[in-house]
Amino acid sequence: MCTIPQEDFDSSQFVAKARRAMPLDDLLSELQAHLMKLRESLVDTINQDYTAFVGMASNLKGAHA
Repeated sequence: MCTIPQEDFDSSQFVAKARRAMPLDDLLSELQAHLMKLRESLVDTINQDYTAFVGMASNLKGAHA
């Protein structure tokens, strides 16, 4: 699958380019698998240093008050 750039991402261009290389059903499956990996990575990152994450969240919450 193509890598998704971090900035100036255009989903329409991404899908148009990717669908030339694979059927839309395959693209959907690949994107869903990628999303699952990203979610797992986020949970792993949070679990590695949960105390710091909670502290960061508390600091952000206080910044809006």
